[in-house]
Amino acid sequence: ERSGQDIYIALDVSTSMLAEDIKPSRLVHAKREILGLIDELKGDRIGIIAFAGDAFVQCPLTFDYNALRLFLETLDPTSVGTPGTDIATAIKTARLSFKRVSQTNKPILVILSDGESFENDPVESAKVASKDNISIYTIGIGTPKGEPIPQFNATNTLTGYKKDKNNEVILSQLNEDILKAISQETDGKYFNSNLGSLVIDNVYKDISLNENRRLEEQLLKFHKDRYQWPLALAFILLLCDSLLIDRKRKQ
Repeated sequence: ERSGQDIYIALDVSTSMLAEDIKPSRLVHAKREILGLIDELKGDRIGIIAFAGDAFVQCPLTFDYNALRLFLETLDPTSVGTPGTDIATAIKTARLSFKRVSQTNKPILVILSDGESFENDPVESAKVASKDNISIYTIGIGTPKGEPIPQFNATNTLTGYKKDKNNEVILSQLNEDILKAISQETDGKYFNSNLGSLVIDNVYKDISLNENRRLEEQLLKFHKDRYQWPLALAFILLLCDSLLIDRKRKQ
């Protein structure tokens, strides 16, 4: 019997996700991936974690997919007050939340990011998650060639591109190595979404395939002979019946 899965989606909302090497931007494309997953869900609980230089649960695990869409729509680089990209903290946030509220023995975390992680060690965080039996799927958003990070004013007008201390334009590039390492540590998979096409269908198919395998294993575990108990009871009853008959004959 399928009981559904618990799935957290960790969305990178750092300013580098505003880069436009994936049209119209990395962040918009990542949201499209998440919406595609929500449309595929069948009885799974899903939640959203937003992260940049910090991470927090934007929407806890729920069956209310319409609420998920509303929460997702509001996410942008201003959602997390701390600048940067801390994938490790996003993994930790999901791990702690799963411990508190998850009812499945194989929770799933899906991370959508360009992989530019500058704080803490996401691979070490993934190793800890693996000990808690969490599978992490990573989706790379962006291109290895990279793209400048646009900056906008209060009226959403482009004012220029982010620069470093030397006044050079920063080029934000997809870091596939980090994302692949995270998924490999946790029995998950890495998917590349840098061509602009959605890969979330493949992610959900793989998650469902693994679930089917686990269900088959559980079924095999339950296929055990149980005849010994009723047979023993029948033997005891026959013995009692035999003793009663002998007793009556003696009387």
